[in-house]
Amino acid sequence: LLEVLDISETEIASYSGTGGTDRYTNYSAANEMPGYSFSNITVGSGKKSLRSINLPKGISSIGRYAFKDCKGIEEVVTHMELISISDGAFQDCVNLKSITLPYRLTSIGNSAFKGCIGMEVIKNLNPAPIKAVESVFSGIDYESCTLKVNTSSISEYKQADAWRNFSSIE
Repeated sequence: LLEVLDISETEIASYSGTGGTDRYTNYSAANEMPGYSFSNITVGSGKKSLRSINLPKGISSIGRYAFKDCKGIEEVVTHMELISISDGAFQDCVNLKSITLPYRLTSIGNSAFKGCIGMEVIKNLNPAPIKAVESVFSGIDYESCTLKVNTSSISEYKQADAWRNFSSIE
């Protein structure tokens, strides 16, 4: 069973065709983790054996629902090139404990972390709050999950949509 996925040195090529992971689109851009990469759209479940993911260093985007319902994931390693996390990318990854959002990240889609009930720490390296709707973190326990940000940005995060719900912003 696949438990640890280290694709940090991998380069993702663009793809065009009908045999990809996302039946609603026939194109995936280079350096994008394709939609539904580890989530089966037909049966509505993810790769349950995955525990740890080290994403490619050059990845710029995580496609929609790429890891949805991958209930075993505890750790995701992102890299500085990541600028976009699409809708539902980590939805219902109930054992995901922490994630670091790189400073270049500018977009987080609806429900990207919805249902990540095990989330304990979100470290956001972006000095300005990333524009996000409330549903991004729906289901996270805002009382027990700590949001770590740049000290000079704490007051901005305490006022920003989606971010202000966290009780502990440090």
